[in-house]
Amino acid sequence: MVFFLALYGCGDKPIESEPNDTPVLQPETSTDDGCSEDSDCGTGMICEAQECTDGDRNNTQAEAVQLLWEAEEYETINPYGDIDYFSFSAAGGEYIRAYTVTDYEEGDTILTLRDPNGKIVTWSDDYPTNSAVNSFDSVVYAYLSEPGDYLLSVEDYNSYFSTGVAIASENYEYSILVEEWSRHVVDPDSLEAPGYDMEITSTNSWNSVGLVIEEADDIDYVSINYTADSGKLLISGIVNLDGSDLQSTVNLHNEAGEILSTKPNVGPNGVMHYPMMQTGQYFLTISDQLNQGGMDYWTFLFLLAVDENPYFQETEENGDFSFANDVELSETETSSGKPYGFGRATGNISTPEDEDWFVVEHKYEDGQATVCLNANLYGSTLIPTVEIYDNNFELVSSVVADPEGNPNVALENGVLPTGNYYIRIFSEQEDFVAGESNWYQFLTYSTTFEPTSYDCP
Repeated sequence: MVFFLALYGCGDKPIESEPNDTPVLQPETSTDDGCSEDSDCGTGMICEAQECTDGDRNNTQAEAVQLLWEAEEYETINPYGDIDYFSFSAAGGEYIRAYTVTDYEEGDTILTLRDPNGKIVTWSDDYPTNSAVNSFDSVVYAYLSEPGDYLLSVEDYNSYFSTGVAIASENYEYSILVEEWSRHVVDPDSLEAPGYDMEITSTNSWNSVGLVIEEADDIDYVSINYTADSGKLLISGIVNLDGSDLQSTVNLHNEAGEILSTKPNVGPNGVMHYPMMQTGQYFLTISDQLNQGGMDYWTFLFLLAVDENPYFQETEENGDFSFANDVELSETETSSGKPYGFGRATGNISTPEDEDWFVVEHKYEDGQATVCLNANLYGSTLIPTVEIYDNNFELVSSVVADPEGNPNVALENGVLPTGNYYIRIFSEQEDFVAGESNWYQFLTYSTTFEPTSYDCP
């Protein structure tokens, strides 16, 4: 979906170009004075036939540079299409982090980890969650299930994805490092004695933990002491989990053991949310969906307390339109100058009888109202029904959420009269279970035009 509303940042985007117009950012080969060995040439160059030419000596797996644990190695992406290989020895059973760092302005590396049999364990462009971090260029986390020599390869983003843009230079230097990671679940563990104790004290910082579901019917437990000044918690995972057999189910519980959020395959299947965090004790349970296990059933989870949560929290009693919560709109305009307003809210349908009402001011003649809502997509157990009413309290549109959809609800309407419109959220699902796991988040738009696409929570 192409968003016309730029509410959030975006990731790397390939730049298309014709093959014959491919810009190659690298210097010409130097032949001054000749050479007898690689040290006679500059960074990112080697001595071939007594001439310095672009390149290095670790372009195949057989030529891989041996890495020492927790010791940086430096290499250069040069010429275009260069793939550098590094190896390191493991006893098996290590949790690791490996990463690259580069100061080259156009640089963007891809880091890939392969096991002793040559199979890809995982790879990453940025952070394993598919987000970026300031300190590193590419980061991988992994569990090494067997002993042997593991292989890391590094290449430029544009070469890896064949974007048609060539980036290479004798100045495209990077460092690479591999280290053991101590933050992981220690078995045996239980609810009374979790395998890892996590402190989340600040916002905008990832908190990571590795784990292995070692045997069938195993459950791993992580306790969370939550003191961060944030009402919204994100739980992500490794997006490229090629080398693991785990099909996970991740549950977030409150101190009483009640489920607040639940999601399968966190990481490959997206991010889990809980938007109503308070200071206190929580815990995670992680298991395999098929109750299988083994040393190849591993993952890492990454928890983030959101720095700023723009979602207004509903307040009770808002069980009918006369007590509807007011959703304040932020006024802005499209790139072509068309004005519109947008507002955000979150809430919880705590009982089968509960319903939440919201009121939004609509002041655009011949304009429209749109609601985009997510619940199941991020771990809620709620399957809500969402309705829009006009300022005469006549039903304009109604839809039942699609639990498999992305988004779960996309409610689009025809022309509305100016004045207020009302949003009603409730549930008629047969398997409804009362509690704090029936939450939702929505974005609503009041526009002067018919939107063809829009952002969702």
